[in-house]
Amino acid sequence: MGEAGNQTSTEISTTGQGVLGAYSYKTPRIVFSIESFQDIDEAIGNINLFKQVTASRLARGIAKHLVIGDGSSTPLGLIPSLEALGVPFVTASGSAVNTGGSETGANSPGSEDFSAALALLDEGYVGSAK
Repeated sequence: MGEAGNQTSTEISTTGQGVLGAYSYKTPRIVFSIESFQDIDEAIGNINLFKQVTASRLARGIAKHLVIGDGSSTPLGLIPSLEALGVPFVTASGSAVNTGGSETGANSPGSEDFSAALALLDEGYVGSAK
């Protein structure tokens, strides 16, 4: 597909071919001045910078769709797929133990859950300003 190409049209010039259903992901364009492009290339390398920026953006966007997609403009997603299969939900361990309120593990995660999730968080997310 060319830059600014139509992602919904297909051109099949010979018979016996079919359209492959796939999802398209892209990141916003990264714009540099010539001077900064030359400076970056000497410091860390333009290819390395491009890989870091695009890999992080694509991973966050694609991962979200693979986990909670809606199945229409994104993949169905793991959680909706499990719900459709009737897989039972498991209450998180240690949830809502120290809130002091009426929350239960069925409706509120506790600090132990957040602590465990942060410990397992990918370095790409930990290093992100977001």
